Amino acid sequence: MLAAGNIEAQDGTIHLNLDRFSASPRNIPIELAAPTQVAIGGGAANLNGLMLKTGTGSVTVTGSAGETLKLDADIRELPAALANGFVPNLSAGGTISGTIAVTGTPAAPVADFKLDWKDATTGQTKGAGLAPLDITAGGKFADNKLDFDTTVGSNDGLSLKAAGNVALAEPKAPVLDVNADILNLPARIANGFVPDLAAEGTITGKVAASGSLAAPTANFDLDWKDAATSQTKRAGLANLGVKATGKFADNKLDFDTAIGGGNSLSVKATGNVAITGTTIGNVKVDAALANVPANIANSFAADLAAEGAISGKISASGSLSAPSADFDLTWKDAATSHTKRAGLAALGVTASGKFADNKLDFNAVVGGANSLSLKANGNLAIKGTTIDNLTVDATLANVPANIANSFVADLAAEGTISGRISATGSLPVPECRFRSHLERCGDEPHETCRPCSARGDRIGKIC
Repeated sequence: MLAAGNIEAQDGTIHLNLDRFSASPRNIPIELAAPTQVAIGGGAANLNGLMLKTGTGSVTVTGSAGETLKLDADIRELPAALANGFVPNLSAGGTISGTIAVTGTPAAPVADFKLDWKDATTGQTKGAGLAPLDITAGGKFADNKLDFDTTVGSNDGLSLKAAGNVALAEPKAPVLDVNADILNLPARIANGFVPDLAAEGTITGKVAASGSLAAPTANFDLDWKDAATSQTKRAGLANLGVKATGKFADNKLDFDTAIGGGNSLSVKATGNVAITGTTIGNVKVDAALANVPANIANSFAADLAAEGAISGKISASGSLSAPSADFDLTWKDAATSHTKRAGLAALGVTASGKFADNKLDFNAVVGGANSLSLKANGNLAIKGTTIDNLTVDATLANVPANIANSFVADLAAEGTISGRISATGSLPVPECRFRSHLERCGDEPHETCRPCSARGDRIGKIC
C-alpha cells in the first residue's frame, strides 16, 4: 500500500488530504484517481467525490458516514474479473456499472441499488457456448431483507426474469422467496455441466422457490421445445417436446412428465423421489410408453441395431440399491442385427413380469411370419450385474435355424426348429431338458444327440 498527503485541523474538523493512494488487496490493483479530501468532524466523515480506479473502471463515493449514513456510490465499467480473486474457477468477464445509495444507521443500514453487468460471462456460460449476457438487477436492502428484481438476456435469445426477496435476519440461515420466469433458455447451457450431453432446444416456464436453504420448497412448470441430446440424436429422434411439472418439499420431489414426438411417440411418467442432501432415497415411478423407437437402445449396446417401436407400462419403486419393478411391454416390428442376419423381420414381442428381491420373473412371447412362435417364462436370480441362477421353460415353433449363424462362424444352418426346452441352474453349469425337432436338415433324415448336461432328455431329430 502506498499513500501520500497531509492532515489539517481547523475549527474542530480534521481534514485528511489524500494526494496519492494505491493498494493491491488480493492482487487487485486500486489507486486514487485524483486528489481528494475527507473531512472528519461532528462524529461523521464527509466524502466529496472520492474516486478509486481499478483496471478500466472506477467507483466514486460521495456523502457522509457517522451515526447516520448518507452515501452515494457511482460505479462505472468495473471489471467483473475482480470477483475471480474471491471465487475459484469463476472466470468472470464483462463490466459492471450502476448506482448504490446507502442511508439509515451503521446498525440498520438501508441500501438501494441498480446495477448493470454488460457482456457478462463465466466459465460455465462460456463452456455452454452462450453469447455474453446482459444482466440488470435492482432492489433494496432494509430490515435485514434483500428485495430484488433481475433480468438476464443475450443476443442469441436467452431471456430470464426473477424477482423476490431473501431474509437475512439469521445470516447463516437465510430464507428466500423467489419467482422466476424462464422466457427463453437454450438447453445447451447444461452442456457446460454434463460431458457429451449435446443438449439442444429451448426451455420456457416458471419456477417458484421459498423457505430456508436447509429446507426449501419449490414449484416448477417447464416446457422443453425441440428437445434433443446426443442419445436421442443417435436414435434419429428429433423435435421432441418435453413438459414437466412438480413440487419439491420436505425432501421429496413429486413430478409429472410427458414426452412427445413424431410417429405418435409418447412417454408419460409420474411419481416421486425422496432426496436427502445429494443422496437419492426411495423412488416411485409409473410410466406409460407408446411407440418409443427401439433404436434408442443402440446408443448403449454396440452392434445391436434394434428397430421397431415399444409400448406398454412400467412401475418402479424402492431404493436404488433394492428396487422393485412391474412391466408389461409390447415390441412391434421388432428386429436386431441377429434377427436381420437370419432374415427375420417384423417380429412381435410381448413381455410382462416383475423384478423384486434381486429376482426377475418374466413371461415373454415372440411371433413372426410363417407361424414362427417362441414362448418363454421363468425367473432369473441377479446379484449386482451378474445372473446367478435361472429357471426357464420355453416352447418353440418354426424357429429358423439360421439364427444360430450369427453366433457360430461357418455354421450355415438351415431349416426350422420346434420343441420344448427347460433350463435351470447357473450360466456356467446349467441343466437342460429339451425335446426338439429340426425339419429339412439335409438329404437324409438322421438323429444326433448332444447333452446339455448330465440330465439331458434327448428326443427328436437334431443336426
